[in-house]
Amino acid sequence: MALDDALMECATGAVTLRVYGWEPSALSLGYFQPYGEFEEFEGVHPIVRRVTGGGAIFHANELTYSLTCLLWSGSQFASISGTYELIHGIFRRILAEMGIVGQSPGNAAPASDVEDSGYCFYRSAEMDVLVDNRKLIGSAQRRRGDRFLMHGSMVLGKNPLTPGAACLTENLSEVSRLYGEISLQLRGLLEEALDLTLYDSEPTEVELQLARRLVGEKFAHPDWTRLR
Repeated sequence: MALDDALMECATGAVTLRVYGWEPSALSLGYFQPYGEFEEFEGVHPIVRRVTGGGAIFHANELTYSLTCLLWSGSQFASISGTYELIHGIFRRILAEMGIVGQSPGNAAPASDVEDSGYCFYRSAEMDVLVDNRKLIGSAQRRRGDRFLMHGSMVLGKNPLTPGAACLTENLSEVSRLYGEISLQLRGLLEEALDLTLYDSEPTEVELQLARRLVGEKFAHPDWTRLR
């Protein structure tokens, strides 16, 4: 989370796509969520608060992505709703190539919605991606001046804390393969959609130094985790 925040702060006109998993599995809380809703997991799972909004996610058997860049008037990320449609449209294309139909919730609540739940995958939004009427992909954004960060999660294997959400496989031995294939497809389709080339890279020393500082001052600090 600190690195994603640092990538947003150091963003340039270039687009940075980061795809990753979590080890060990951990809970990330949305920026506005009350910590007390998930205090029962303290000492059981690591808990961190994101700078992006949305519901809590237990990051297990899933693919997390972040997208950062500097915004400008003609940017394809200038519109909040347009950004969701662009990125989630890419994920729907990935699903289509797998023979899976990705849908939007529309006006009806998906079967995976749970009233008053604090979990992201039990709360649907208009731009989410569903499979068989259950949420599979959710994302959230943060815009700080002319800088932009989008976080998202795609459930690959059944999640132990939100088993009612959709998943791509019941066979957890398939999760690693799916992660690798979807990561490559996401990169390729994003390049196509934005008409650019993404190059493999590592965080710069400036980004790493900022991320390390943010860990100590923010993301690993109880005052940040218990902010609300």
